[in-house]
Amino acid sequence: MHLTRSIALLGLLASSAPSLARAEEPAAAETLTVTVPTEVIPAPKPSDPPPPKGGEPRVAVMPVTVELTTGAPEGVTAPEGANAWRGDLEVGGKKLPFGVVCAGSAGCAVYVDGNRDGALDPATERTETPVAASPDGSMTARLEKVRLGGAEVVVTLQRRPAGFSGMLGRPPSGGKAQSPARPLDFTAAPPTDTTHVAGLPGKVRYATVTDGEATFHVAAARDGDAGLVVLVDEKPDFSTARRPTMNAMPMRRGSRVLGMRWTAGGFALGGVARTINLQEVVDNAWAMVTPAATRKGAAEVEGKPYVLYLLDGDLDGAYRSPEDAWWFGPKGALANPNVNNMTEGDAPELLEGGLVWTLEGLADDGTARLVRSSRPFAADEVLHRRAERVNAKRWFPRFAEDKEFDKSHPADPARKPAEKPLRFRFALTLDDAKALAAKEGKPLLVDFEADWCVWCKRLDYHTYPDAGVVKALERFTCVKINNELDPKKSCNGLGWRGIPAVGVFGADGKPVVFRMPGRDGKEGPVVDHIPGFQMPQDFVTTLDAVHAEWVAVSGGKPALTLPPPKTPDTPRPPAPPPSPLPPTGPLPPEKPGTPAPTPPEPAPTAPQPGTPEPAPTK
Repeated sequence: MHLTRSIALLGLLASSAPSLARAEEPAAAETLTVTVPTEVIPAPKPSDPPPPKGGEPRVAVMPVTVELTTGAPEGVTAPEGANAWRGDLEVGGKKLPFGVVCAGSAGCAVYVDGNRDGALDPATERTETPVAASPDGSMTARLEKVRLGGAEVVVTLQRRPAGFSGMLGRPPSGGKAQSPARPLDFTAAPPTDTTHVAGLPGKVRYATVTDGEATFHVAAARDGDAGLVVLVDEKPDFSTARRPTMNAMPMRRGSRVLGMRWTAGGFALGGVARTINLQEVVDNAWAMVTPAATRKGAAEVEGKPYVLYLLDGDLDGAYRSPEDAWWFGPKGALANPNVNNMTEGDAPELLEGGLVWTLEGLADDGTARLVRSSRPFAADEVLHRRAERVNAKRWFPRFAEDKEFDKSHPADPARKPAEKPLRFRFALTLDDAKALAAKEGKPLLVDFEADWCVWCKRLDYHTYPDAGVVKALERFTCVKINNELDPKKSCNGLGWRGIPAVGVFGADGKPVVFRMPGRDGKEGPVVDHIPGFQMPQDFVTTLDAVHAEWVAVSGGKPALTLPPPKTPDTPRPPAPPPSPLPPTGPLPPEKPGTPAPTPPEPAPTAPQPGTPEPAPTK
């Protein structure tokens, strides 16, 4: 089923027929060619101070992550008692062997296929670091001056051993936390006079914590695949223990699950509502490889100072491959240059009005040649291409392997993918999208998304290719807007909280207010957009509801009004504690119809200057 969905959506992104309007596109306007001399500049280090406010921004480098598994790489003999890991560094379409060997106080050695011939030479392709693992097995090491073909790279090693930790706290009330959460230090030793808690399977972990004048005892054990069983009590023998329902959330790096977060909130204990957040981490190791330098240049365009940034994506030092990234625009327009907003130079200042820059080449002396042209529908083409690239390289492979999601959101086997997927238009701003709808005479449906938004991309993968969804969407002019590239931040101006957010707009340009379909015989809420992710069957029902309301209001029915915002008076559990691992993606709640969190996705590397970028949607 997932393979069919993937093929259908790739067709939606890549092979849709051009619109009639594009077929009548006028001739391209006169082009402008600019040459920009560039210079090599060192990549910033995590220890570097941030640039002064209003000063020149620093360029965040492009990391390549290597997932490591236990075992020495081929051709390398690890000393007895040493820890060894191996993996593949994937750059430039090749898999280069990579390995790490750590021998206690002797430090660690990194092996990387520097000449890119597909094999390791332990004698010449080895770099050492004196950093050794800490007593708990964790390790962070940074190696500089590592050669990789024609480039110098920096390798950052990370190892996190298996662990179990947590926090016990109180949910916020009235928007304020009642007390700081208390850390739970788990051990295998039970509390006083308790040898084992009846009813808990397998290995049991115990912790004791004091909050104010009360002392609480916690016992936790894994019940196979059924989940985590937790008991919390004021008595050390757990004779009056509470057993909160624990909700699971995987901690991932890419498609790899590194552990689980377990949360429960709002359960009564000692006459007070409590929350508990636990983290169960598996032993894992990885490395980040980043270029030691990047390029930067400056030029004048029509009397204005412009800046060019170049990132070395394939770590060859040449800046000429499709894996490299770049940006060219007015000086000061890009406050935080990084991989999230530099690919293809498609930042919002360059797209508005159909303005597109193309990097024609980079000479051996570092001189870049850029060409600018202004064409109708250029923004649609660039944004469409960007979405295709991001989905195919970053999200769809992960979703295809996400078996946990398949269990929690089972696909309806009776539903089929559309033979001809619906092609969303791409617009830069909401005003541009409204202009498209005005020409077609249909209600406008806008899907506000972002490259880092996992639930936005789940809509692309699971929902939009469905035949029933495609048929329901044909009643609308369907447009996608990348919220991070929209110079007017159209979604933010609507006051909607978080993305994905799908809104339908009437002839007056305002969102259609409608009642969401209810569940279990209960009436749904009145809303002005579809918040969060929905599976195809739910999405079709919701589209029917909003379209029926649009038809009724267009026929003269008074429009619904949104209820006033509620003041939070029900205690809500706090967010889970931060993961000790650098995530490569947001960790959203696994519930259909729940708005996804909106923090941007940080690069999987040591902290970079100015990260994160772009700003969160609120």
